[in-house]
Formats: sequence, C-alpha cells, structure tokens
Amino acid sequence: MTPPGSTFQSCSVFPLNDLPLSNRSPLLPHLSLLILFSRFIYHFPPFNILSLSILALRFAFFVPHASLSTLRSPLSSPTLTHSPPQKHFRKESYYADLLDIFHDTAYKTEFGQLVDLITAPEDHVDLSKFSLERHRLIVIYKTAFYSFYLPVACAMLMSGVPYPEDAPSFSLAGTSLAPAEIAGSAATATEATTAAPSDPYSLALSILIPLGEYFQVQDDFLDFSATPEVLGKIGTDIVDNKCSWVVNTALLLTSPTALSNPFNPSTTPERLREIRQILEENYGKKEKDVQGVNQAELRVKEVYEELGVRKAYEKYEERVVGVLRERIAAVKDREGGLKKEVFTSFLGKIYKRSK
Repeated sequence: MTPPGSTFQSCSVFPLNDLPLSNRSPLLPHLSLLILFSRFIYHFPPFNILSLSILALRFAFFVPHASLSTLRSPLSSPTLTHSPPQKHFRKESYYADLLDIFHDTAYKTEFGQLVDLITAPEDHVDLSKFSLERHRLIVIYKTAFYSFYLPVACAMLMSGVPYPEDAPSFSLAGTSLAPAEIAGSAATATEATTAAPSDPYSLALSILIPLGEYFQVQDDFLDFSATPEVLGKIGTDIVDNKCSWVVNTALLLTSPTALSNPFNPSTTPERLREIRQILEENYGKKEKDVQGVNQAELRVKEVYEELGVRKAYEKYEERVVGVLRERIAAVKDREGGLKKEVFTSFLGKIYKRSK
C-alpha cells in the first residue's frame, strides 16, 4: 500500500500487490482473478451466463465471506462505462481519450469497492484490518476518482484541453495528519507539499483527489458528530462496521505503543488500553436493549469524545484546506484551459459543511 503523502500514479490496474502482507486478505488473489475473468467473458457474450454461474459458485464455495455483493461491482460496470460515451460522443475527436478516462475510473472504483468489502464486511468485525492508510486507499479509489475527478476531466476534454500522452499523476503530500502527529509521537515533521504540476490533468488530480478524500473524511466525521435533525439521517457507521476515518483515528490513538493522547493529554496509558478494549468489544455491534437503544454504539461514541476526535478532525480539516487553497491559487486561468473558479466553487461547497 502506498503510504500517505507519497505520489499515487494514475493507472488502469489497482496495485493489489502493493498491500502489506500483514493487511492482505486471502480474498485478494481470488478477487484479482475474478475481475480478470469477468473482463474476459464480457467480450465473449455466448459464454457469459454459463461462465458467470460457474464462477459465482466456485467463488462463493472456495472463498470465505464471499457474497453476491462482492461480485456485483466488477461485473456491472463495462456496460455502464462504455454505452453512454459510445452513444453520445463516438463521433468526437476526443472519444478515445474519453473512453480511457471512463474505463480507468471504473477500474479504480471497482477495486476501491472490493477493498472496502474485504476490509469491513458488515457481518464480520476485524479491527486489525483497519488503518488510516487503508481508509485513504478505499476512499480515494472508491469515491474520489468518480465523484470529483471524472466529471472535471470529461469537461476538460470537451473544452479542448488535450489529454497528455503520459498518464496523469498526483500527490497527496501534506494533505493529512501524519500518523506520528495523531499518535502524539515526538517525530511530527509536517509533510512537505510538492510543486504544482504543469500538466493540466495532473494539476486537476492534485486538487480533486485530496478534495474527494476530504469530503469522505468529513462525511465520516458528520456520521458520528452531527445530530439526525441536522444531518438528515441517522448515522450508522459504527453499527455497520464501516472502515471510517473516525474509528481509524481512535484506533491509532489507542494503539499498543501509544503512551499519550495529544488531543486529551490527561488520558493515561492505562486508560488508552481500556478504551482500545471498549472499541474492540463494541464496534460493529447491532444488538439493542429492551428500550431499543444500542448501548454498544453509545459506548463507542463516548470514547470518541473522550479521545478528542473532534479536535483531531479540526486539525485535519485546517491542514487539508490550507494545502488545497495553495494548489488552487497555483492554477493559471487560460482561454480554453483550467478555470480556478471550478475548484474554488467545489471547496466552498464542502468546507465547514454540516450535513
């Protein structure tokens, strides 16, 4: 797994082999074969029904915790990513590049969904698979590419911004709290930001991917902190065993090596061990008492407050927004090119949102 702060390269295949062995699920080799095979049979329609039936049976029989939801994403996207561009844009000069962007984004989204499913299945809680690095991996590939980068990249193509020969790349440097900072280590050097890319698509990526990650971190935080009246829904991340930013921050603050808590200095090492046990015993529990209250969920929320997760989020938000503003300021408005206003508008809609 590529650590936070390093450069992610745009590619059509998710780096499954880059996941650390300690966090690598036994499902990953099966999922890799599943996706490759699903792509193969997609191009040979006569074999689709039989092949998919055999594949689904073999996958469900040999791989523990497999379900139809695991199969859904990689098998459904080819038609969705190919038909709309073909129907509306096949005569355009940028059609090939448009297809590349759609397919590349589909692959990334599929793999993000798969890693999310094998990290945090709703019916099997294993917090040892959770980490801030894994959370970042999931939200960038599952959400940020298709929600933030795809529409802007398509608009750039349609506006005549030429797509580069080399795949665009982006940097996440400086856009998160380093684990050492959250854990209260003395080594809290701030990640350095990188110079703005000259390629307009890489520049867009360097803004939109951290923005998409920020949006999801914000969503995770609001699920815990906002009231249903303000949020418009009842937060369920704790009950549903979500690999959210909030629980991963809490797990890092209560790691076996943690001796202090920078967001609540009065917390003793012994209390941190107790909080860790509370998280292990209560996260992802769905049972309610006779009054219809999920006491396990309440206990998790109480230790979130005790750990100072709100302060951690405030520090994260100011960090990422500061970096994003610097990168947006580096955008040079050009005729037929990127417009600074696009990114300013996105950030303005997200910053300090309450629902």
